[in-house]
Amino acid sequence: MKNLELKPSDILTVDGEVMQIDTITSQLASIEDVGGQYKGSIIIKFYDKNGEFHDINSDENRILMYTEDLVMSTWRTLEVSYKVRKNINAYFKKMLPNYELISVARQSNLPQDAHLYMISAVQKKTGEYAVWTSWNEKIQNLNFGHYCLKPKAEIVLDIFDNAFFDGFSEIKKAVKAESEEEND
Repeated sequence: MKNLELKPSDILTVDGEVMQIDTITSQLASIEDVGGQYKGSIIIKFYDKNGEFHDINSDENRILMYTEDLVMSTWRTLEVSYKVRKNINAYFKKMLPNYELISVARQSNLPQDAHLYMISAVQKKTGEYAVWTSWNEKIQNLNFGHYCLKPKAEIVLDIFDNAFFDGFSEIKKAVKAESEEEND
């Protein structure tokens, strides 16, 4: 557990809505950071830059994401749990027995996408690679396959790089566009 110290100009995403803090009226946060999503005791009252008042209370099961933690989050740095790897291995044994799993990576750095993953595997007989850019952990389903790839790690890395959704970049774009609209 740690204390979250918010300050004016910080950017938050609350229940999917991007907000930039202007004035904090009160703050109590004893939290556990789980991939950019905070769990614990969170009570934050603040005015956003548009003058709207927000009262965030974790008891209401609201999703709070502090974007500073997303800056360096990519598929290369986000952890994949043992449970997810175990579920994917079980799926491969049953549905794709001719493939051997190579790697599993998160598909996005947004908390609401924490159930989405990318997978690479090798075809046991031919040695060709395959990549799936959408494993849905909630429904245990695999989609968007790329097959018969040359056995080069760079190909897998390129597909992962292109398929990864960087929520922080999207948040920065939204805040910048909103700021430019206000200045016009």
